[in-house]
Order: sequence, then structure tokens, then C-alpha cells
Amino acid sequence: MPYASLAELGKRYMSLFCVLTRSLSRRMVYIASVDPLAPPAIDPNDFASKTDLALVVRVVQLALKVYGTPLLADHVTKTLLPPPDPLAKGEEGICEYVKANSGPVSHPVGTVAMMPREDGGVAVDLSLKVYGTSNVRVVDCSIMPLELSCHTQSFAYAIGGRGHPKKQRLRASEPSIIK
Repeated sequence: MPYASLAELGKRYMSLFCVLTRSLSRRMVYIASVDPLAPPAIDPNDFASKTDLALVVRVVQLALKVYGTPLLADHVTKTLLPPPDPLAKGEEGICEYVKANSGPVSHPVGTVAMMPREDGGVAVDLSLKVYGTSNVRVVDCSIMPLELSCHTQSFAYAIGGRGHPKKQRLRASEPSIIK
């Protein structure tokens, strides 16, 4: 992403960062090797949903309008990004610019989404146990089925607390409120 190369020392800048926090496109993580130490193959699958792209383009257009409002117009002397060429092409140019210059600003989650099997769950149950195993649990943010629009740290603590072996034993003896 072309940020720092445009900035000049001693000048003031203002940024409106356009972010899509609830993407409809699903990212994929695959086992890439039989070597357990090899990194996985990650497919960001950005803008697989046309709605995602349309939303980001609209937000960029709105940001450009904000720069033109009476409160900011006297202070904004030049738009650096998006550059003039994509802007001259209108919505199509902004769309091309967004596709070429977007990147994730998320905390990836959901690669092992927790969900009952009857609702389409394929990885872990409500006790965080991997389906088809007797003693393998996934206790991290990968079990969250949806992306958050906040930091994941508090959720990681909550999931860790839920997956603690001592709590699992206590929970097994209690009547379930989740049907």
C-alpha cells in the first residue's frame, strides 16, 4: 500500500481510513504440507462478495465528500490517495483502486468456527472439542464464527477460560442450558 512515499516532511496530513469490519467474503486457510511446521496456505479471498467491494467503494466516495464539506474544504488543499487517475475514471476507477490497494485490518478469526453440527458446524462443538475426537480441543479465537469490529484480546481470555480443563470437568456435571 502506497502510504509513506507520498508524505513530505514538515507538512500536515489528514487521513480518513476506510475499513470494512463485517466482510461477507470468507477467508480460507488450508494445510499446505504434511510437514507440521510448514505454514498454512492462506487465501484472503478479498472481495469475493460483490457487496464487500461496493461498500468499500461507497465509503471511499463518502470520505472524498467529507473532505469537500465547508469545515474541511478550506484546509484540504490536495488529495493524495486515491490519486487523480482513478478518481478521473469515476466509480469504476475507485473500484480498481480499492481492489489494487486494499489489505486486511482485521484480527483473523473463524478458521475453526464453533457451531453445532446440525447447523453446519464442521470443526468444534460448544465444549470446544473437535468433532470426531475424544480429547482434542481448540481454545483460541479461531473458533469465533464471525469477525469482530473490536480487539480480540478480551474474547481470547473468555475462550481460554471456557476451554480450561478444570472448567470442562465442572461443566460436564452441570445441567446444560444450551440445547
